[in-house]
Amino acid sequence: MFYSMNGLFISRIHDMAISPVIFYRLFFGILFLFLYIVARGKTSDLRLKKKKGSLFLQGVLVVVCMLLYFTCLKITCVSIAILLQYTAPIYVILASPFLLNEKIGKESIAALFIAITGVFLIVRPEDGLSGMELTGTYMLGMIAGMLSG
Repeated sequence: MFYSMNGLFISRIHDMAISPVIFYRLFFGILFLFLYIVARGKTSDLRLKKKKGSLFLQGVLVVVCMLLYFTCLKITCVSIAILLQYTAPIYVILASPFLLNEKIGKESIAALFIAITGVFLIVRPEDGLSGMELTGTYMLGMIAGMLSG
């Protein structure tokens, strides 16, 4: 519920930079998780054992994803930012033959075509690409949204 309210929150604070929003969001999330773990008495779960590098990389990627998402949200609009962030399955289908050596079947190609058509129709249902401004900050917002996915 709170994650879906990000768009409304960002739209109301025009003068606040994106980095403090991300910092406080992550800070309070970590604080509540820490309090929950302490309340359960499972502080041994806080010790890092293996794969510290993977955990660090995941943290960096989450912060980068949030930075790109909030950038898109601030530049474009809520619907485009949310839609572009949830296009990650499209990127997985496109990258799977190269990274995982998987074969793409007819069903996957059909699903990819339907997904791209759906994204196109949701972003610009009335006039397609003709009225879309593809220069300046709007394009930066679109790229940030796609990279957040």
